[in-house]
Amino acid sequence: MSKVNRKYSCPKLGVFGNHCHPSNFDDTEVMNIHENIVRIKGLTIAGFGGAPKYKDKLFGQHTEEEAAAFVTQIYQQNIDILITHSNPAYENMTLDHAHRGFTSFNTLINNNKINHLFHGHLHDPFTKNINEITIHSVYPFIETEI
Repeated sequence: MSKVNRKYSCPKLGVFGNHCHPSNFDDTEVMNIHENIVRIKGLTIAGFGGAPKYKDKLFGQHTEEEAAAFVTQIYQQNIDILITHSNPAYENMTLDHAHRGFTSFNTLINNNKINHLFHGHLHDPFTKNINEITIHSVYPFIETEI
């Protein structure tokens, strides 16, 4: 049994990051929800993994068009939580090309289409509110209650 399975008895959801290998969730109970919507304990949760494409690599990076297609797919849904590896494109933060975020996620934030967004990738934990959406940068970890 994996360490994550022993430590947590709750449902475990995740998406891969830009440095992950497709086997990272093997031998765990983590459900990869990339480009999917799941319903758990009354919450509707969607996921999108990877980072904006910044170099030639076959796994863990996506184009803005791929992110936009996912946003279009979930736009009419009532999404409580969006779990992503990459951040949205923060207007008030200077970020390098690899960490620039997906502008498509801003469409969901600016139109109040989600309640919470949890992302990694920035290596700086924080919580902020934009347009009544609570955004959590979770790397290396945060604790919160919904």
